[in-house]
Amino acid sequence: GIFSEMLLKLQVDEVRNVRLMCREWRWTTRRALTSLRPRKLPTTRILHAFPFLKSLDLDRCSRQLRDGDLEQVQRLSSLTELNLLSCDNITDMGILALLPLTSLGSLCLQRCTLLTDRALASLIHLPNLHTLNIGQVAGISDDGIGLLAHGMPRLRNLSLQACSNITDAGL
Repeated sequence: GIFSEMLLKLQVDEVRNVRLMCREWRWTTRRALTSLRPRKLPTTRILHAFPFLKSLDLDRCSRQLRDGDLEQVQRLSSLTELNLLSCDNITDMGILALLPLTSLGSLCLQRCTLLTDRALASLIHLPNLHTLNIGQVAGISDDGIGLLAHGMPRLRNLSLQACSNITDAGL
């Protein structure tokens, strides 16, 4: 309703203040907030406060985010969209932390410059992934694209913009 629409327009710290108003509002904010785009890296406490998140956009936290932070994200079992645009401290090991997110349908790893084909080998274990952006990731090669082609039958949208190690043979 109206309350849910209002919550979507608030920043994380403003939502926190609303939750302090009363117990009913606290429960309503937990259920109603399904999308989050924080300006700074959310703490474990914040992620636990919103267990029904469906969309998490961490592109504004890209310089802060590390592999260990993704272990906190894995607790968001309702997550269907995750944006890690320009999170250039994330490695192939960090991608392993996403494997419990079996509802994940859309993942942006564009400009995650430390990723390689090993990250793609992990992603084939996400059964509902239909949209993947791995543009501008130089560590991705024809071998990685082959893994996706054979291991991800639900993949419908794949962005490979400026992936310099992918050749015509890989496509």
